[in-house]
Amino acid sequence: MGKGLAGEQVADAAGSFLAPELIAPGHCTGWRAQHTLAAALPDARVQTSVGTTYTLSAPQAGDA
Repeated sequence: MGKGLAGEQVADAAGSFLAPELIAPGHCTGWRAQHTLAAALPDARVQTSVGTTYTLSAPQAGDA
């Protein structure tokens, strides 16, 4: 067994510290962690699969 973070630890950190706008856990995340993330971050979590493409952007320097 791996020594990765439990889903609850990831969701706690992501929800309180990172506050992501988008989180797309893949199959290797595991179903328990995926369900925990979906419950903790319902507006940020999206389902992903092979071939899914996301276009991300960030504010440029000087943008308000």
